Amino acid sequence: MNNDLGANLEFMEAPHQARPPYSNSLLIDDDIKVLIDCACGDANIELLQEKGIDVIINSHFHIDHIMNNYKFPSAEIWAHEDDAPAIQSLNCYRDYLGFHELGEGKVWEEYARTYDIHPTPIKRKLYDGESLDFGKNRLKVIHTPGHTPGHCCFLINDAQLFSAEIDARLFGPWYGHLCSNIDDFIGSVELCQEIKPAVLITSHNGIIRDNIELRLQKFLDVICEREDKLLKALKKPSTIEELTHLHIFYGPVRTFNEFRRVTEKAAITLHLQRLLKAERVTRSGQWYYVK
Repeated sequence: MNNDLGANLEFMEAPHQARPPYSNSLLIDDDIKVLIDCACGDANIELLQEKGIDVIINSHFHIDHIMNNYKFPSAEIWAHEDDAPAIQSLNCYRDYLGFHELGEGKVWEEYARTYDIHPTPIKRKLYDGESLDFGKNRLKVIHTPGHTPGHCCFLINDAQLFSAEIDARLFGPWYGHLCSNIDDFIGSVELCQEIKPAVLITSHNGIIRDNIELRLQKFLDVICEREDKLLKALKKPSTIEELTHLHIFYGPVRTFNEFRRVTEKAAITLHLQRLLKAERVTRSGQWYYVK
């Protein structure tokens, strides 16, 4: 545990550099004990179970944020209304990912076996702009869709922002499921810039205190860089499968496993949909190309 955020706020640092299936959490140890996200590693989870948690707020529905909901049976689970269905139902979780829609049902089956997802009921659905008062600390819900439909950030005491997947990593925004939305993601990052938080508390990139607006801009610029690479590739008519194997979304990786292949495919699909809407590319059957 690290406690450098102020009274009653503890940053729960996840193991393995907070890489999925882990993510950092925030404990609000107040009159009401609140945990934002709950995949911060077994050692942290055991400590939190001993402490007792009243409310778990899920920033969104992904497994690296909801993994241990079920280990706190007395806690209420809160989440934004747009992601609540995927937290409560395995079938909805599957549909949000879009693997079947991409013709990749077998990859979903392996994913479900690997992560042993436990659906949990949502006690309270959250809405953009509402204020949550836990005692000494107050949170404002900031709906920031794009990563998922119901992804949320949380402004703490009008100063610190738990930004979840808007994490200013050099990798850039992650939108590898069909429920993701690139335009929404852009708008959400811009909203975080407008808030001008003093501190950014992220799911996978620790605590950021300096050059936040610039870091978020560099994070955002990666979307345009990927799109430029895609447009360059589309000078030659290409299928989604061919484009997937160019690794435009993930870039060079040591292991391009089946999950990465399918999420790369989803991200490329979203880029193509965006470019088609803007009339910057043309489709003929399975082929896409620059007009």
